[in-house]
Amino acid sequence: MSVRDAERTLSGILLSRGARGPLAALFFLGVVVVTVGSLRPEFAIPSEEASWVAHFIAYAGLTVIGTLAYPGRGRLLVLAVGLVALGFAIEIAQLYVPGRYGAVDDGVVDICGVAFGCFTSRWLRRRWREG
Repeated sequence: MSVRDAERTLSGILLSRGARGPLAALFFLGVVVVTVGSLRPEFAIPSEEASWVAHFIAYAGLTVIGTLAYPGRGRLLVLAVGLVALGFAIEIAQLYVPGRYGAVDDGVVDICGVAFGCFTSRWLRRRWREG
């Protein structure tokens, strides 16, 4: 099996209606993990650079999973706005959690992750539909 064949098989699975339920569950689990992980002091990432990487990957990943779970016109914008709002809400909530701090730069990294996830998911869908 070639890499292209494997990609075609994976895309067929991920774009199928049957995958939407498990992907939706994975999306909501991811939102819970990000929220809890962001608000618990014992889960704080000590390095600022590592924290930015974690923020970027988390929000990009949630965006891609969310677009696969909830396809359709206009849903990408709703998903993106919702995830950005979640990121900023978490940053504000961290101001009131001992051992955590909210930071504008973390919110900016969240936005960058969501934007990257939007472009990646659109690129993947286009590639998979053409292939």
